[in-house]
Amino acid sequence: MEPRGRELLGERAGREAWLRAFAPAVLLCVAAVGCARAISGNPIIRECVLESDQQATVTARWPLTPIPLAWHTTFNASETAAMVSAAKTWNKFYKESRGFDLFDHGGGRKASTNVNNVCSAAAIVSGTEYTGNVMILKRTDWPGTGSHGSGVIALTTVCSLPIGGEPLKRISNGIIESNYENFFISNKPLPDTESIYLHEMGHLIGMDHSCAINSNSQGVPDCNDLNDSHPYFVAVLFPSIFFPDGQNGEERRVLQANDMGRANCLYEPAQ
Repeated sequence: MEPRGRELLGERAGREAWLRAFAPAVLLCVAAVGCARAISGNPIIRECVLESDQQATVTARWPLTPIPLAWHTTFNASETAAMVSAAKTWNKFYKESRGFDLFDHGGGRKASTNVNNVCSAAAIVSGTEYTGNVMILKRTDWPGTGSHGSGVIALTTVCSLPIGGEPLKRISNGIIESNYENFFISNKPLPDTESIYLHEMGHLIGMDHSCAINSNSQGVPDCNDLNDSHPYFVAVLFPSIFFPDGQNGEERRVLQANDMGRANCLYEPAQ
């Protein structure tokens, strides 16, 4: 089983252009892209759109939808509601684009399960049904090293294996962890919860970041080459969230063209 962790960094400093407020990008419909009703101002992209420099950013997918989610009992009602709202945003998009819900959020179902090493645990997919939920955890004991670095706001890990004849790896389990030691609490930076989980759920369905900082990998663009109006920069799946005032995180609650186009490459439309 191959574990793959995707972290979201909090940036309190960086390029000046990255820290200033910027207007939402204007999305234009072109012949190669199908557009439909808007979600919060952005026309829905119906086609798989994967640019040549992003070919390695769509890596795996679940064999079944909707993907069941469960929140640890330590999340309060407002936190859970914000995360459920993020799941509903993905569902609304996929319902328009592919004809089905992507997530089964259960209205914010709760569970007390703690997972130490998700990819050593049993798969939650068996045949044509799910036997468990993807857990979303609140961690007040953030390790602070490796992929769990202290500047990481949240980390999504998916467990996948290559399947013969399939272009993408198949995901069999996953987890989302939230850093409640260095973020989200009093006297610490306060990210926008809905924005964070809209991003993390993009990882959970099988997408990597829209770019990587200092990337030298083929098929993964370098974030340093982007201006602040570039489609990869304004994407929900951009790898950093910024804190313009040093305390409160920016909002990225609306799926952008790059998020939608790449997400469409993961799952086929309903028949």
